[in-house]
Amino acid sequence: MARKAEYTKEEMRRLVLAAAESMMSKDGVEGFSVRTLAKKIGFAPGSLYLHFKDVDDIVNHLNAVTLKRLVKALEAVKNGVGPEDTLHRYARAYVTFVEKNRNLWDAMFKYRRSGSAVPNWYQAAIEDLVGPVKQCFEEIAPPKTPGASAQAAKMTWASLHGICSLDSARLRMIMNGDLPSTAAHLVDLHIAGYVAQTQRSGERKRIKA
Repeated sequence: MARKAEYTKEEMRRLVLAAAESMMSKDGVEGFSVRTLAKKIGFAPGSLYLHFKDVDDIVNHLNAVTLKRLVKALEAVKNGVGPEDTLHRYARAYVTFVEKNRNLWDAMFKYRRSGSAVPNWYQAAIEDLVGPVKQCFEEIAPPKTPGASAQAAKMTWASLHGICSLDSARLRMIMNGDLPSTAAHLVDLHIAGYVAQTQRSGERKRIKA
């Protein structure tokens, strides 16, 4: 491995994140620590803080990489179909991504921050995931109230997260189905609920007029 002085700041950040991704993917949140990470790349733990503010900053950047990979997985399945079918494709892609990257996905939800606020750039990475789903709902039915499509998108993701957080045995016990079929059912429920809400909002507006 090259000495620290031979790396640029950006190269060092990429090195740290690549090692962090490898560690998190293999050992999960429970096995992740700055000391072990530093040892993996051959540097002193304190040297990592020359490139990242703290351990929260390292994990935030790692999670942002995971989010970008997830967004690319969604983009890969959108192929000229209608919005309803696209939502189902997104759900299947999400489930597949979680099953293949369980520990990295867990890191986005199970890692406990030390109290630092979520940075704006990380929030923007989350919105990149919400945007494509929001667009599908708007294509299904133009929202009659501000924020309705965004709320539907976030509720859909929250529901998918909920079922993905259950192991297969518990999911079958609770839902009497596997993960892909349960995800498909949830998408249908959210589509139906959004359409019904949109229709009610439109009727209320006509009555007021």
